[in-house]
Amino acid sequence: MANKCGGSKTALWLAGIGAINWGIYGVAGFFGKTWDLVTWITFSQTWLANLIFVIVGIAGIVAIWGCSCAKCEVKDMGAQSGQQM
Repeated sequence: MANKCGGSKTALWLAGIGAINWGIYGVAGFFGKTWDLVTWITFSQTWLANLIFVIVGIAGIVAIWGCSCAKCEVKDMGAQSGQQM
């Protein structure tokens, strides 16, 4: 992760935070509660919560498929050909 661009690192962090939110939401469901940190942070502003969910969703896609910028491509190409950088 050290040789990834800032966008890839940010996407990974946002995806991790989203995963934690879903984990908390799931655990709370066992107790009959709904603990949604995004709604709590945005003071129940639906449009803002939806925007955050979309951004975190896009970050998850970037974290899974990776980034195609020059910095990330050089790192990935070196890993695929067995070279160490």
